[in-house]
Amino acid sequence: MVTMMAKNLLAGWLLVCVLATLVSAQQVATDPTSSHIFPAGGRRGSVVNVRVGGECLPPQTRFLLEEPGLKASEVLGPRSQFRGELSPRRKPGEQHINYPKEWDNQVDIAADAPLGPRLWWLSCARGGTGGRPFIVGDLPEFIETESNSTAEQAEPLTLPVTLNGQISGERDLDYFSVSASQGEVIVANVVAARIGSPLETVLDFRDDAGRRLRPQEVRIGNDSVLALKVATAGRIVFSVANLSVAGGPNFVYRITLTKEPFARLAFPGGGQTGQSQVLELLTLTGEAPFRSLQQSITLPAVPGDFWWNPPGQSGALPLGVGTIPELIEQEPNETAGEANKVALPITLNGRLATSTDEDWFTFAAKAGQTVSVQCQSAGAGLPTLPLLGIHDATGKELARASAVDTPDRLPAIEAWAVPADGDYQLRIRDVQQGVAGGPEFLYRVHLQVARPDFELTLKTDWANHMPGGRTEIDVQVRRRGGFAGLVKVSVEGLPTGVRAEPLEIAAGAPSGKLVLLSEAAMAPPGDALLKIRGTGDINSVTVTHVAIAPHLGQDVEGVSAGPSNTEYFHLTVQHKPLFRLFCSEAYQYAHRGTIHHYQMEVERLDGYSGPIMLQIADRQIKDLDGAEILETTIPAGENQLRLPIHLPETMHINVQAHSNIYAQGIATFQDKWGQKQSTCIVSEMRCMVRTLPTVARLQALDRELTFGADDAAPCRLRLERTSLFSGPLTIALSQDESSRGFSADPVIIAPGTTEALIVVRRKSGEKLAPTATLRFRGTGDLGEGTIVVTEAVVPLR
Repeated sequence: MVTMMAKNLLAGWLLVCVLATLVSAQQVATDPTSSHIFPAGGRRGSVVNVRVGGECLPPQTRFLLEEPGLKASEVLGPRSQFRGELSPRRKPGEQHINYPKEWDNQVDIAADAPLGPRLWWLSCARGGTGGRPFIVGDLPEFIETESNSTAEQAEPLTLPVTLNGQISGERDLDYFSVSASQGEVIVANVVAARIGSPLETVLDFRDDAGRRLRPQEVRIGNDSVLALKVATAGRIVFSVANLSVAGGPNFVYRITLTKEPFARLAFPGGGQTGQSQVLELLTLTGEAPFRSLQQSITLPAVPGDFWWNPPGQSGALPLGVGTIPELIEQEPNETAGEANKVALPITLNGRLATSTDEDWFTFAAKAGQTVSVQCQSAGAGLPTLPLLGIHDATGKELARASAVDTPDRLPAIEAWAVPADGDYQLRIRDVQQGVAGGPEFLYRVHLQVARPDFELTLKTDWANHMPGGRTEIDVQVRRRGGFAGLVKVSVEGLPTGVRAEPLEIAAGAPSGKLVLLSEAAMAPPGDALLKIRGTGDINSVTVTHVAIAPHLGQDVEGVSAGPSNTEYFHLTVQHKPLFRLFCSEAYQYAHRGTIHHYQMEVERLDGYSGPIMLQIADRQIKDLDGAEILETTIPAGENQLRLPIHLPETMHINVQAHSNIYAQGIATFQDKWGQKQSTCIVSEMRCMVRTLPTVARLQALDRELTFGADDAAPCRLRLERTSLFSGPLTIALSQDESSRGFSADPVIIAPGTTEALIVVRRKSGEKLAPTATLRFRGTGDLGEGTIVVTEAVVPLR
């Protein structure tokens, strides 16, 4: 019995130890990431001041921009000032939350820069990021200015224009206005999710009387394109909002507003190289049906994906350009008996116009041949989910492929072996048959005798490499047309000191691991854009393809404002860590409305003795409810610091059991190669604080301040004390954006007293916003290094 009890106690103790280890382990990601760029594009021939957003980024982070036609500083500038709409107070949640920071830079766009997206990447000593798009346009650009959060504050726009904005705070709204004549159609092409923004954009149009107007809407991936037909001439006001209450600097949008037609798609979705092709464009009308227009195009002489800007239309359309003959389906062909007869090779272009529509094609093949059927994208963000089937003359299905079985929703029947001479039929329908169909349900299918080939793909477009370490990159091979041969992988553009182990993906194998190695003393920190190539022998011909990888500028469905993949791979050679940050991670108690000091320790590595600036981490495991770390520096050579944490008096009571706050440390230094470097290291433990009630509260006895002819306004202030705070309180005008143009001499509420009078002076000629307020901050010593902080806000008149 005693032995059994001892075993149970030991098991319980071990469980507690395991749980304690799990709780105290690092619970937030620590690698640097990019989150956005604002504005997310610019006009050709202009210089654009941008704010580059990210998390765990130190000062002097490197900025790498894809050419041609774009130039920018290779190092980000200073921290950007917050210019958005503050989030309203609400009860804090328990979910992980991130706080991206923004950094200044400039992008110089050449007058002849190609239209469309270009990628950019970030890197620092801690690591690098994946690519995100910056879009080059040819229309005038407008950047929103806060506050524009009510209809009365709507910013007027002149069309055509590309509008750039941020839903910068929770429940933020952005209002704009346009003027239009009766019968005109205003098109709003929203680009947000398609550049990687978390914004789920909602546009609301109203007339000058506030009546809601209902536009025509189509979806391209997770973004909307709206067309509003104007019933009555006049001013139209519209708002931009997020579908949920979330907001932040990374909730970026870019909306092109024009009175030109918007082409949702082109049919067929491509053509043969070098040929003249008549395309049917389906454009928005502001009403239910599409309008059909015809336009001719001469397709490029080089096969591949081609983004076309139709003359007189807004928006770009992706077209597929191939080398084999093309056919547009001829109705009726909804049954095997009505099948269109085709000869191999052929590219089939069709439309599943109704929910019951399906298309049949008959082709002749000989025993011993292998046939491939491959779907290609027929347009951006189309709803089609093709289902392919090969049937014999009796109707028996011999092969099948479905969009739901492939990540890119483009099914293929590869190298189907023809069993006997004869006619066979290809059946094309949609997985959603019986439920969905319509003018947007296009397909583009290559039907041909199998031609062996392959594609090389990567899971991401970036990786980090620690000198002296090993970095593995998954390289996947998509084998086409029965190709089963060996693929040799090579890398172009490796940085100094980094080498790639020879990689041969074995015959028939679906993937391999590309291994990058280096000697610690031979690989200086930095970054480079690589190209990873695969070479195979196909019918005694050497064939080489560049690997492609998805970048970060796309929505959850993989739809982007341009190509959703890139041939560039961003490799960052890291600098080994200079220090580690710790704290006790034991609960401490502190009053709301104070600055509490929490002991932090640093373990310096590899002889680093420089200063380390501590600040609140960009990633937290829960909402901080207003708590913040006041930036402070651990001096050179020192290993300890009492970190000042401000716990505002406005923190909610009995909502969160405690505050868990991560800090991060910033250091700039010169590496042994003479390069200037910067790094950001997140603390491995949390500052854990349980909050107590406030000890003092400042109140304004005057409900509003009215300025006299002398531009001065007195304000009476009262301090509510508890027995824990009896000392003096110094009151000053808070130095923030709202106090610009105002000044006040500090006053002191002496020990044992509760009231004071402070006089605010207004700069001559300073105009007051309708909702202007001033904030007074009182500070006092609570003892043992704790500072009381209490504030009062007063409206101005």
